Amino acid sequence: MKKHHPKLIRMAWITSPLLAIYNVAPITLFLNAGVLRDDLMPFRQLDHPIKVLIPIFFITSNTLIVWYFNIWLIRQANQHHWVTGLRYAVAILFTLSFMLIVTTLSAQVRTVPEHLQQFRYYPFIGMASNTIFILIMIDLIMSQGKRAALEIEKAGLLAANLRSRHEQLKQQVQPHFLFNALYTLKLLIKNDEPAAESYTVRLSRFLRASIVQGLEDQLTVKQELEIFKDYMEMQKVRFPDGITYVHNLSPQTTNSGYLPAFTFQTLAENALKHNAFDSEHPLTIRISEVAEGIRFVNNVIPGVRQPNSTGIGLANLSERFRIISGRDITVEENNHQFIVTFKVSDHESSHH
Repeated sequence: MKKHHPKLIRMAWITSPLLAIYNVAPITLFLNAGVLRDDLMPFRQLDHPIKVLIPIFFITSNTLIVWYFNIWLIRQANQHHWVTGLRYAVAILFTLSFMLIVTTLSAQVRTVPEHLQQFRYYPFIGMASNTIFILIMIDLIMSQGKRAALEIEKAGLLAANLRSRHEQLKQQVQPHFLFNALYTLKLLIKNDEPAAESYTVRLSRFLRASIVQGLEDQLTVKQELEIFKDYMEMQKVRFPDGITYVHNLSPQTTNSGYLPAFTFQTLAENALKHNAFDSEHPLTIRISEVAEGIRFVNNVIPGVRQPNSTGIGLANLSERFRIISGRDITVEENNHQFIVTFKVSDHESSHH
């Protein structure tokens, strides 16, 4: 309620004089039209602009009092969990009681002629109408505030859910990297110690990047290329003639563009898993810049799918792009090439 309090007070000060003008307007219009009877001649005093301000000021003051009472009343209703009907009844009862006191005091100051007694109910009707308007305005403002609060809460829950999903996706990918790296290192230590030493250096750099930079949602394209090169060189230690790669990206994209962490490495791992490459049929990876963004292309080499492939890498990458940037990746495949195209973000922030 406190957060709506300033808005309700502003509305009170805006609408009170407008309601007063609305209440006085019918009499003023009758005066200008010259339709009042002779026995209503005392109302002629309202045809003067200055004198019209007196009842407007009087009604504005009364309406402000009713406004402030209803602002206080809705706080009480929320604290004691009143139903809406009870609050409306209390508001109307207060208005009628308040107007009874006001009209009684006015009668003590100024006697109303007998032939004008028919208008003695007009203040009650007018202020009751004002009260109904006030109640409706309060409920509209309160409902609007509740809807806004629900939208903010919903957006907060959505953002928290997206962050949680993103962290889960990253945790799914990182153990998979580590498992494959250690498995490869085990084979190299057993069969080729010099190659294992070189591989260990690359692995150390890669794991350092995974620990330090893996906490980030996004990395620069330059950082992505560094991780990609270390990963590919690790693979080339084992398959020196079975893998080639090349990239051709502009310095502007490399230095200022952002991608979800480990984008290139994930795509490279996907290509290694799903192609039966060897020295006679090498796997070729090309990274290039196109109008749609960056294109990652590898040739297709049919064969038996490698073991320990969970199939989650590409799906997770697509999901991470949607969570971080609000965009998706485009995947094209034919008998010769597997192509993944994606946009580069120009700043390190989430679309959501």
